[in-house]
Amino acid sequence: MAKSIDDKIADFETKLKQLKEQKKLAENREKKKAKEKERKDETRRKILLGAMLLQRMKNDEQYNQNILAWLDKYLTENRDRKLFGLPELPVEPKQVQQEQSKDQDYFGSFNGSIG
Repeated sequence: MAKSIDDKIADFETKLKQLKEQKKLAENREKKKAKEKERKDETRRKILLGAMLLQRMKNDEQYNQNILAWLDKYLTENRDRKLFGLPELPVEPKQVQQEQSKDQDYFGSFNGSIG
């Protein structure tokens, strides 16, 4: 028995919906791929720039001192400052409270007793 016009239209609408979904998935894959490429390119730029700066710092003491002075103002994380031999920054009271809060979250309701 031949399909009615309405059945054919419904079939085409279903097929159109499937194709639109496939198109959307393909577009999302392309966007994700483009974002990943941009992130990789950004990382590569940072590495190359860093390598150039480190080489110049190694060969030019005045340049080295200038870069370290800029880094001293720019770097706020002590773990980052340590990489460049910069002194640690003092821990601010708010930061201490946040770290204590993180410890409390980590240890939960630990009451200090063992066993």
